[in-house]
Formats: sequence, C-alpha cells, structure tokens
Amino acid sequence: MHMPFQMGIPFEIRFLVQSSGFQVMVNGDFFINYIHRVPFHWVDNISVTGPMRLTHISFQVRLSKWHLSQGWVREPVYYA
Repeated sequence: MHMPFQMGIPFEIRFLVQSSGFQVMVNGDFFINYIHRVPFHWVDNISVTGPMRLTHISFQVRLSKWHLSQGWVREPVYYA
C-alpha cells in the first residue's frame, strides 16, 4: 500500500459512507476500505490525534426523501 502522508505536506482525506463500509480517499485517490463493525448510523464523532494541524472539517450528506420528511436540510455543514 502506498503511504500518501508525508510530514509537512498538506492532504485532504474523505470518508465516503457506503452500505458495506467506509471508503477512504486521500487527495482524491482511493486509499483503503473499512468494513462497518457497527451500524454506520451509530457513528457520531471523529477523533484526530497525533502531531498534525487540522485546518478544516466539512460534512456533506446526501439526503433521501425520508431524511427530508424528518426535517433534515440540504446545506452542507462546515467547521473551521
């Protein structure tokens, strides 16, 4: 497996939630798949540890008709 992380070099990481697991993309390239160990809707936090500087987190949700009927909104949520 190619290690895309290098000290001092910025990177973008995305977690794509799929029915079978999380697909992890780094700088737009596939990195790894993680199979769900618990139902994915139980996941409600992200932990970042180690010597790094986090500059941006964003969430993008694709909403079904059910989500919209429950009052969810379409706008992405950004945290800085």
